[in-house]
Amino acid sequence: MFNPFTPTLGATPPVLTGREEILEDFRRGLLNGPGSPERVTLYSGQRGMGKTVLLGEVAEIAEAEGWITITETGYPGFTERLTTNLLPTVLNGLEPGTASHLTGVSVGPVAANWSAGRARYPVTETLRSQLQRATELLAGHESGVLITLDEVHHSQIGELRELGAVIQHAITEGRDIAFAGAGLPVALDIVTSDAVSTFLRKAERQEVGLLGSVDTARAYSATIENSGRKIGRLALAAAVDAAGGYPFMIQQIGYRAWLTSPDTVEISLSDVENGISLARRRLDQQIIGPLVSDASPTAQRFLAAMSVDEGPSHMSDIMSRLGCNANYASQYRLHLISAGYIAPVARGQVDFVLPYMREHLRGLVAAQSWDNAEAPTVTDAPVQSELQVTHTPLTSRRSRRPRL
Repeated sequence: MFNPFTPTLGATPPVLTGREEILEDFRRGLLNGPGSPERVTLYSGQRGMGKTVLLGEVAEIAEAEGWITITETGYPGFTERLTTNLLPTVLNGLEPGTASHLTGVSVGPVAANWSAGRARYPVTETLRSQLQRATELLAGHESGVLITLDEVHHSQIGELRELGAVIQHAITEGRDIAFAGAGLPVALDIVTSDAVSTFLRKAERQEVGLLGSVDTARAYSATIENSGRKIGRLALAAAVDAAGGYPFMIQQIGYRAWLTSPDTVEISLSDVENGISLARRRLDQQIIGPLVSDASPTAQRFLAAMSVDEGPSHMSDIMSRLGCNANYASQYRLHLISAGYIAPVARGQVDFVLPYMREHLRGLVAAQSWDNAEAPTVTDAPVQSELQVTHTPLTSRRSRRPRL
């Protein structure tokens, strides 16, 4: 039987649960017309939380309403790609009287409904003029343009300002345009604090976090049963507990448990246990290892100090282990929360966001694969320059149907 789980980062799972409210907010924004705040949304979350999947889902929602969707990634040159390739292609299909013309508008991506022909619009058109013309041509069909941008990163702040200014002008003019972006928490914190771009500062911010146990169980059981197999109660409970609500792990465990005994009807507890073991290796290799390596040495020591505890860590214990005062520790606490590594869980307590980060850190300490620099003791040292948490954008892309 075909394995229905999709462990590749960015791939859409066959059953998407726990994100209904987020998607309904976006749908409501499209229906409420120009000026709806949900028409400009940023999805923030750590790697493997399903941000790329959400962008694909909002594109599906827009297409169902007859909108054109243009998908891009926040790598250098995305505004040029919009201006010289993607939008001209849209316009050459929408413009009446051109050799390549729109042959009909129906539910789904408009881009699929024109015939091929000679392009009319030159590459010298501006991004703003092209979006203006596209929205004018779509106005008669009561639809608009959605631009999605994955891997939003502060290193491209200049291009983000340019795109934001154009979209803001379009919104001010009452045009049907929407924007959805996705990025890591630390990157979005920087771009939304940009003093120049009011567009980014005013964007709706949706936090994409862990799923609850009920949604996790439903993701497993529905995916398995819809594909002709079943899973026992104990096996399901073990899979739910091991995944910790983390979408990456849900798909990894499901995929590898399925492959353990692919010819049996029921996925057993031993199948799940094997899947958990293999999935944890992938988690260390693809997510947690790079994430910890991205942190500065002092941030790593802060995280290591937390790994001593079996559950949430008290800030007083962390300070004692690091040999630093409250002011110093609190600044690192704020930076690590902003970067999505840890989260406050109670007054004076923090815990890891991702499952198994504690175990990974303990392994590093035990293997002495750690920065052995002296623990911080400076009481008022500036920490922003030290805590440079950088991220390499993922290259995985979601693909369900061809889009511009």
